This record gives sequence, structure tokens and C-alpha cells, in this order.
Amino acid sequence: MSTKSPGLRLEVTTGDTGARCEAWRDAKGRRQDPPDGTPAVRWYYADGEVEVEEHWQAGQLQDPASGAPAVRWYRPDGTVEVEMHWQDGQRQDPADGSPAVRWHYADGTVEVEMHYQAGEYVQEDQR
Repeated sequence: MSTKSPGLRLEVTTGDTGARCEAWRDAKGRRQDPPDGTPAVRWYYADGEVEVEEHWQAGQLQDPASGAPAVRWYRPDGTVEVEMHWQDGQRQDPADGSPAVRWHYADGTVEVEMHYQAGEYVQEDQR
């Protein structure tokens, strides 16, 4: 148990390359965001920079209440590479109609947008 998040435990694993993963789990072993909104899962590059962040609720990928994407992948320089929206464990376009998945060029401009409904691929828009 953690004093930061009562009822949750933090698991930390380190790979051979020095990359590290931190995952918060509830009493049933399911991935779960802590109450403060910290992503349930964070993967780190060997140098300590964040590589991937994932928001989970009761063991399912889920966009947080803020509307931020449930999943973000970062390049080693910290720029966002991919953003993915999830609802109830499925890729899903947000209610505002924006795409479930966005791939970004290194300069931050959008490369590809992908739309999903209930986890099913709908269409892709290349920029």
C-alpha cells in the first residue's frame, strides 16, 4: 500500500536496458489511476524521461475526467508522438468528434488522425 494512494499499490519493474515501468494497482490487481489523477502506468526511458503514460479505471484504459487522452507516447526529447482516447477499454472518438488517435510529427503538427467507434476503426485522415 502507498500513503499517496490508500488502497492502491505501486509496482515498479526495470528492464535490461534500464527502462522502468511504474504501475498502480487496486486491491483486485487491476490497473487504476490514483485519486490525484496520476496516470496508472508510466514507462520511462533509461535516462528517466517519460516514454508512455496510461490512464486506467478499474482495469480498463479510460480517458480521465479532464478529457485528456488515456494514452500518450513521448519521444526521448519529451515531445508527444501519439495520443489515444479510450472509453471503457476501447478506442473511442471523444464526444466532441475529435479523433481517437493522433500521430504527431516531431515539430508537434498532426501527421495522421484515426477515428474509432466502440473500438472499431472508422477512418483515417493523413495530413
